[in-house]
Amino acid sequence: MSTFNFSEIESLKGYSVEWDSKDKLILAKENNLYEIEKGDSKEINKIGEFPLPSWKKFLIRFLTFQRLLRGFFYNVVVLKNNDIFVTFGKSLGVIKQNGEFIHLEGMDRPFRVLRNAIAEDLDGSLYFGEYSSNTSRDIMRIYKYCPGDSAIKIVYTFKKGEIRHIHGVYFDKYSNSIWCVTGDVGSECKFIQTFDGFKTISVIGSGDETWRAVSLLFSEDNIFYAMDAEFQENKIFLLSRQDMNRIEIGKMDGPVYYSVKREGGYFFQVTAELCPSQKDKNASIWYSNGKQLNKIWFKEKDKYPKFMMPGTVNFPNGVGNSNEIYFHCVGVSGCSSKTFKLSINSG
Repeated sequence: MSTFNFSEIESLKGYSVEWDSKDKLILAKENNLYEIEKGDSKEINKIGEFPLPSWKKFLIRFLTFQRLLRGFFYNVVVLKNNDIFVTFGKSLGVIKQNGEFIHLEGMDRPFRVLRNAIAEDLDGSLYFGEYSSNTSRDIMRIYKYCPGDSAIKIVYTFKKGEIRHIHGVYFDKYSNSIWCVTGDVGSECKFIQTFDGFKTISVIGSGDETWRAVSLLFSEDNIFYAMDAEFQENKIFLLSRQDMNRIEIGKMDGPVYYSVKREGGYFFQVTAELCPSQKDKNASIWYSNGKQLNKIWFKEKDKYPKFMMPGTVNFPNGVGNSNEIYFHCVGVSGCSSKTFKLSINSG
């Protein structure tokens, strides 16, 4: 039986952990990126920044404006050539090893990519999708970026009226395939799998909010996901690779955006979205060993309204270490500008 310990990392106050590897962390503060070696090191070194207009750079120094403007790094991905692919707000680019920033061409319009919702395939190429409000149900696109290129390219387009937006694109190493999850209403909620980079696709499931998810986790035999339901009761499912049947693992008290896998099991965060399916005003972390489900941490949504961002628990990208998870929160009472570590003790 695993046990868990939560601690605040005082030395990282004011930073968020965006990339977690075996030996180092990449941190974000406003529009700047830094790195620090794991262990006893206290030296935080700047490695690059996302260029912003001077007015915006000034305003995001203040948390209220940072939230209002969505002035955050949403994705930080260290590529196989050691360049760093980043998305910041509704823009994206690459930070080279010498700190040079390159804006990538090819975006037909500004869009956001949800946190850690990027698939990296075996050759190091990235796949990601457009996320915007899209109330008009315009076409939505999936893009590909190949390291070293100066532009992204469209690899798949959802027709007008087919979906609202793309929640995430994920690489499944066990089947060497890519999965895409979309939302938000009825048949717009889809699980899609491709083995050839979106030249052909298979719709694995769709039709209602039980197929509405933001993130996926993979094992050799199953796919794990939690619902991101606005109206239905939220649940965690195991999707069997053998027959694609679903098994309910348990019920949760709100919608899940992000999840992370460690050797100790599967971890899911409930967002304090204050939607009809929400049973309370808490953001929380849940743990499952694949059979059982338990809430292991929770905090209440802060005083700001939802348009100033819901209460989220944000996990970093990267493989990390098997016995720990770093996280930071936005819109959660008492957690602003703090970094936490969840230590996993496997019994």
